[in-house]
Amino acid sequence: EFVDIDECEKTGEVCHNGECVEYKECHDINQNGKWDAGLDVVIVENDDESFRLIPEPYPYPRGSVWYRVIKNLTDAGAKVIIIDYIFDKPDHPTKNLVNYKINNGLDFPIIDGDEKLVEAVEYAESQGTKVIFGSKIAYEASRLPNPFYHLPPTDKIINNEKVIIYDGLVDIPTDSDNFHRSYWPFVQVDTTQYLSLGVEAVLFYKGIDGKKPIIDRDENTVTFNSTDGSKSFTIDYYPDRSKGFLINFLGPPSNSFNTFSRFPITNILDTQDYTLTSDQDYFDTEFGEMMYVEDQNWMENIIGPMAPFFASQGFINPFKGKIVVIGSSLAEEQDFKPTPYLNYKGKEYQFPGVEYHANAIQHMIDGNYIQSPLGPLEYHQGSNKWHLIIIATLIIVTLVFVSKAPPLWGFVVMAIEVVAWASYAIGSFLTDQLWLYKLIAGQELNMPGMGESAMIPILFPVSAIVLPFGINLTYKLFTEGQDKAFLKSSFGSYISPELIDQMYESKSAPSLGGEEGYNTAFFSDIASFSTFSEKLTASELVELLNEYLNEMTNILLGNKGTLDKYIGDAIIAFYGAPVETEDHEYLACLTCCQMNDKLEELRQKWKSEGDKWPVVVHNMRHRIGVNCGSLVTGNMGSDMRMNYTMMGDTVNLTARLESGAKQYGIETQVGSKIYEATKDRFTYRMLDYAVVKGRSEPERTFELISEKGKEPEVYKELIPVWDKAIEHYTNQDWDDAIKIFKKCDKLEEEYIGRPTTPCKVYINRCEEFKENSPGKDWNGAFKLTSK
Repeated sequence: EFVDIDECEKTGEVCHNGECVEYKECHDINQNGKWDAGLDVVIVENDDESFRLIPEPYPYPRGSVWYRVIKNLTDAGAKVIIIDYIFDKPDHPTKNLVNYKINNGLDFPIIDGDEKLVEAVEYAESQGTKVIFGSKIAYEASRLPNPFYHLPPTDKIINNEKVIIYDGLVDIPTDSDNFHRSYWPFVQVDTTQYLSLGVEAVLFYKGIDGKKPIIDRDENTVTFNSTDGSKSFTIDYYPDRSKGFLINFLGPPSNSFNTFSRFPITNILDTQDYTLTSDQDYFDTEFGEMMYVEDQNWMENIIGPMAPFFASQGFINPFKGKIVVIGSSLAEEQDFKPTPYLNYKGKEYQFPGVEYHANAIQHMIDGNYIQSPLGPLEYHQGSNKWHLIIIATLIIVTLVFVSKAPPLWGFVVMAIEVVAWASYAIGSFLTDQLWLYKLIAGQELNMPGMGESAMIPILFPVSAIVLPFGINLTYKLFTEGQDKAFLKSSFGSYISPELIDQMYESKSAPSLGGEEGYNTAFFSDIASFSTFSEKLTASELVELLNEYLNEMTNILLGNKGTLDKYIGDAIIAFYGAPVETEDHEYLACLTCCQMNDKLEELRQKWKSEGDKWPVVVHNMRHRIGVNCGSLVTGNMGSDMRMNYTMMGDTVNLTARLESGAKQYGIETQVGSKIYEATKDRFTYRMLDYAVVKGRSEPERTFELISEKGKEPEVYKELIPVWDKAIEHYTNQDWDDAIKIFKKCDKLEEEYIGRPTTPCKVYINRCEEFKENSPGKDWNGAFKLTSK
């Protein structure tokens, strides 16, 4: 049968699924899509509005303000009234009046505020409403034998002869990070157990008169039974019982998000016989009376004579059958608790203590306990077995996957494990292990039902994943350092540190016996070194040679060269081995140019040292030969002693290029392959087409002058003249060639110790060829007769 919604509203009920049901806020508490019976707790706050509108001194008089609050809420049908204040001192206004009366010798009757408060409680009891006051566990260091003691309301309230006064502890547990997440069912001091404010309220709400907690340590619960055994109430402890139970908070603070129905205390006081005042009040001269702008008599709609009419019009009594928790949200009273909702949606919110108790009470009524199947979130002796199993399992799994993996893949594995465990923990709380997928896909997440959420530890399991990875990575880095140290001890004296790192990373240490590859060979020695030996003592010669070789070797290694050996003053090296190096021809030529520049610096330095060195040192020159091609590099020698070196025809030709530079009076001579590979980046002079001693095939050789753009200005004029002279030489135009070579020779650099110049060499050749022609089929090659 169809039910008229209007008919439901007239009776103060709400239409749901075609039926009129009693209004109990009727909303989805936990947003799980199911019809909820409604919240059982209502909050009444002493807020800023109340502080502004209540026309009485603070702290509020118990005989007027608190008397009216209890009486009005009782008339509104509240089932339990909780006052989250500790009235441990006599009523302040009453005490002031007594002192004033005595000090001034006056005689007038005084209505004691505490006695009036007791009258209000007596009235509430007569109407079936229970009133619970706040108490606490106080601490005094000097108090013996136990500095902790129970502090109830003042004696005139707690020990009155009219009515039993009930109190509950306002104390709550504090976690190590100073946040509050849990609630104590009771606290024991000496042999007495004192119930918390919330537990007292729930017991009264459920009609359970038994106050003795029965602890089941196996099931980790505490139970309260009615004296007739007809009713019981059980609380599920957190595994660490010292913390009570975890609160499954219903939401952020009600003053911002309406989690609980919340009313200012002024609404409770706002009746026809109580006036609220504000700075907007004024005297109406027309009617001859004060107009109290914010005094709306709100409570009359619930407990006044017209209350039945307002109820028929749909005005709902929010206090009927409820637990009403009264407390403060005034900043001055500092009763705020840091909870998980301290930060919410990027903003900070104050969480009043009164709302903390409200959450705990609703939590217990709903039985919405958070399960802890794997023990507490932190280490606890009673759950160490599960903790150790989890830790051991995660450590083993982590080490199995990361011990053999490279560091990057090990990190990926660790990250996957951490995300998987965190996802499992969050999914357990939401009762939805697909939450992450749904979140990414934009689907609606599942919301757990009452008592379905489970709290899974995250911190120590994640530590059991991260720490083994870190230890394994540290071990790998340590052993890698040892491996690198071994390579450096083996190759550090003739390979650059960068190449050693590259060898380690590419795992390409040279194999015994030798490897053939395309590399660049490098030879250099000091010109006329025997002269130095004659002019210097042995110790001076060693000092000079060490300085020279040190500077040149640094340049060599800095350009990724591999030092083969020193032979006296000679440096033998190669590029591209033991680790393949890109552009090794360029690096070898760059080394030549930098060595030539460095030698010039050394000459200037030696000159600046005065008589320390003879003139021959001031004019030191060296010769360099560079060539590239196929050569063999590797450990060669005997099983007792090996040397990492090179050999091959390319090596022999390079040695001839270095020694042959002396015949032309130049510093650096390179082969044709080097020229072809680097001609765009260096300035060259085509030197000769010669058959070096020990070879049968001619090789076109070049003088390396400098990097492009850094050549001396004279070469810009010299090289074109030289090229023209070479053209006449090749065409066997000897006289013209001699004439042009002589012109070119005037442009050649002259320095002490230069035995000849390329131009002089060619002039002599032309003179010889004029006498002994090479013949018409001559290809321009010249056979050198000395090394």
